[in-house]
Amino acid sequence: MCMLTDNEMALRALREAGRNGVHSFVLNKIIGTTRAAARINDLKKRGYQIASQPQLLGNARGSRYFLLASPMEKQKPQYAFDASRQVFVQL
Repeated sequence: MCMLTDNEMALRALREAGRNGVHSFVLNKIIGTTRAAARINDLKKRGYQIASQPQLLGNARGSRYFLLASPMEKQKPQYAFDASRQVFVQL
């Protein structure tokens, strides 16, 4: 049985969420911790480009994270935030 690290679970969730991103509260549940921001920071240090946007979930403040590019990509795609749909779109 292969156990994924918290960082691997966070990266998988970001990839599966695609351009809709994943909310920090949801990411916390996936990872099983309250340290989603720390895992995002770990991934950024490894070269992943991840954007975040503050977002309320109910009355609680959190963030929605978006995987923009991975360090393995030769050409990093360019993204822009579409405020009307609240998603990042590839240019």
